[in-house]
Amino acid sequence: MKCGRFKETATAGGREEAGWPPDGARPRCRRSFSGVRQKLRLLGWGAALCLLLLVRAEAAEPPAAAAEVRHRQAVELARTGRAEAALEILRPLHEADPQNPRITYDYLVVLGWAGRDAEAVQLAPVISADEAPAYVLEALGKSFRNLGRFREAEEIYRRGAARFPSHLAFGVGLGLTRVDAGQAESAVAGLERLEREYPGNPDILLALAYAHEARRNHVEALHCYQRVLNMVPGNREALRRQILSLEALGAPFLAAELADRDPGLLSAEERLRLQGSRAALAVRWGDLPPPSESERFADTDRALRLLDETLQGLDYSLPTARAYEHRARADRLVALRDRWRMQEVVEEYGRLRQEGAAIPYTSLGAVGDAFLYLERPEEARDVYLQALEQQPGDFNTLLSLVYVYVELEDFDRAITLADHLNRTRPIWLSADGKAAPKPNPEKLQAELAAVLSRAYANDLDEASSQLEALHGAAPNNAQISADLGNVYGDRGWPRRARETYELGLALDRQHRGLQIGLAQSYLDLGEYRLAEQAIERLARIYPEDKAVQRLQWLWQVHNMRELVVEVGHGESSGTEFGSRETIVGATLYSRPWRYNWRSYLSAYYHLADFPEGTENYRRFGVGLEYRQRNLEADAELTFNQDGGDEFGGRLAATWRPDDRWAFPASVEKFSRETPLRALENGTTADAATIGAVYRASELFQAGLSLQAMDFSDGNFRYVVAGDLTRRVFTRPHFRTDLRLDLSTSENSETDVPYFSPDQDFSAAVTGDFLHLLWRRYSRSFSHRLALTLGNYWQDGYDDDYIAGALYEQTWETDYRFLLSYGFSRSRRVFDGGPDYLSFYFARLNWRF
Repeated sequence: MKCGRFKETATAGGREEAGWPPDGARPRCRRSFSGVRQKLRLLGWGAALCLLLLVRAEAAEPPAAAAEVRHRQAVELARTGRAEAALEILRPLHEADPQNPRITYDYLVVLGWAGRDAEAVQLAPVISADEAPAYVLEALGKSFRNLGRFREAEEIYRRGAARFPSHLAFGVGLGLTRVDAGQAESAVAGLERLEREYPGNPDILLALAYAHEARRNHVEALHCYQRVLNMVPGNREALRRQILSLEALGAPFLAAELADRDPGLLSAEERLRLQGSRAALAVRWGDLPPPSESERFADTDRALRLLDETLQGLDYSLPTARAYEHRARADRLVALRDRWRMQEVVEEYGRLRQEGAAIPYTSLGAVGDAFLYLERPEEARDVYLQALEQQPGDFNTLLSLVYVYVELEDFDRAITLADHLNRTRPIWLSADGKAAPKPNPEKLQAELAAVLSRAYANDLDEASSQLEALHGAAPNNAQISADLGNVYGDRGWPRRARETYELGLALDRQHRGLQIGLAQSYLDLGEYRLAEQAIERLARIYPEDKAVQRLQWLWQVHNMRELVVEVGHGESSGTEFGSRETIVGATLYSRPWRYNWRSYLSAYYHLADFPEGTENYRRFGVGLEYRQRNLEADAELTFNQDGGDEFGGRLAATWRPDDRWAFPASVEKFSRETPLRALENGTTADAATIGAVYRASELFQAGLSLQAMDFSDGNFRYVVAGDLTRRVFTRPHFRTDLRLDLSTSENSETDVPYFSPDQDFSAAVTGDFLHLLWRRYSRSFSHRLALTLGNYWQDGYDDDYIAGALYEQTWETDYRFLLSYGFSRSRRVFDGGPDYLSFYFARLNWRF
């Protein structure tokens, strides 16, 4: 029989040992072994029955209850950020019951959370805007906005705002939609009205800041973010957007400081962009005037360090890393240019081009500057034109292009472009009439470019006139003073140039152009000690400056030895000066010593054929030359051989009291101007000369000289000569001068074996045409044609015409080498008869 205690225990589910007493106690009911087996079988059957009942109960549970459980599970997953896992549950639930609004609503919302906006809006047709909850309409509007379907988004937000007036998300969403649709002004107006109704709401302020950012009004946006942070100090979105606004406002260093306080605020890409902005700003700072000359590269060096750190820290796992690398390297081109590391600029530019990097116009401008500095103007021009394709009308690029055309000798384009810039730049800048107008710095730069392009094109008279007008209007402007001084120097007025530089430096001691100009004037005036000090100082402070480097080179050339060689050979139809003659002259100067002195050796050889025979004249000399500000002088001791040996000497000096007047004078024992035929007949001559030269400018010069020669045969000759030279035509590569030469002489003796008229007079006009065929910086090649026509009168003979033509070519290189050569043909008159002379000549001037 069954024991009731066992039955109770079994019914309780077997939680106890079914009446078995602990510690081997005997059971209260005595039973046989077979009885136990029977009970075990009953127990197994009972357990199986319970399991069967449990399975059937589970199968009998309603499907709606199971779906509800899984629905709740999906919602919890979505709320914890596991949207994709939630969608794996919601998708089959929605497909199984598409008419279930609760599942459809949550499915749509989670699709939006997962970024699947296109799938979310596909559910819009089954959503009733008049019945759906606010959170569903909000999610649907956002998905439409994310997809750029602004009309549908705006409609959803409007209907949501009408149904739920107190739900501010619809007003905020409407404002954001208008911003994204390009209606930032309308968005700002709407959001400001909403903010007045609900003042201090962070969501409204964040949306309003977003709208201000779209209008590029980052100051107002920053104000909104600060208001949010005043109310909710830890608002991470406001903190993040505050940092990005500071970056946009040009304060990336402050933005980086705030970002470093909470490194998790910005994404890796945003931090990368911020680093690039910080380095780019440091590059721009490098172009600002330094507090002192010793610190002029401090900001640029800092920018280069920041750029190098940015490049070294790039995370190339980011999809935009390569673009930021190219941006940093492009910014680095500007910094390298500012650091005058021009060869590196060109090399890096070449690498960026090979990689197909997009280079902004500002960096292209730096590349153009580098090519121009390296004296590669064709490549500079091409790069500047590329920059203008990106930014048409950019003033700095166009201004640089003016000077490129100057270096390319394309003065017509340079002047045309400079005049265009000058015409199109207003004199004053004003801020919508709200503030007093300020002078436009671009206007002055354009005016100076227009003037200087004419100066480079040899129109110095017009350039100086315009600069004088500018200087009169702005006497305290250092750059105008520097350019005016440079033009004065080019016109041959070094004293006037020096005065202009010194007046400018009295107002601005640090102006580099004025300092360079003053050093050049010292060199032109022969103030060599001052020139050396000024050039060494400039080279120490500005070793990278091309104008300073040019000054250094001119000083080096000045301190070199100098060799001057002249050779000529002529054949004449007459005999007065030899039917055939050869002339060779050479002078070798030492290096300057004690600044103002040079010693020299000279040699002269003259050979000619006369009816009496051939005369060979040799002359050797040793001398000293002295040059200083107002005086040039030299003294020479000569040894002459013309069939006999005889010593001679020469003293010569030129006094220059100002920029216009010069007074030369010389005295010579055994003058080199003694006619060779006189030497052939044993006659020598001493000479003395005095003169005056007035040089108004490169356009006009006049001279007068008086010479007296005392011949050893008793003859005494006076020669009075004058000349007037006037520039009549000037173009960038061509100029024409007209020169009038007048000369008269008188000899006390006429019955001598050399040409010695009692009295004579000549007048001739020469047209001198110079054409510059090629020039590349300090190297040039030119040719010249001079045509002369005049009249000669000699006492006792009829007057007759004289004429001549000369053609010459000249090579010049690096201020230290000049070679000219040519041919002339002339018709002269002696004792009433014509004499035709063909003469070949060459001249070398070499410093070494």
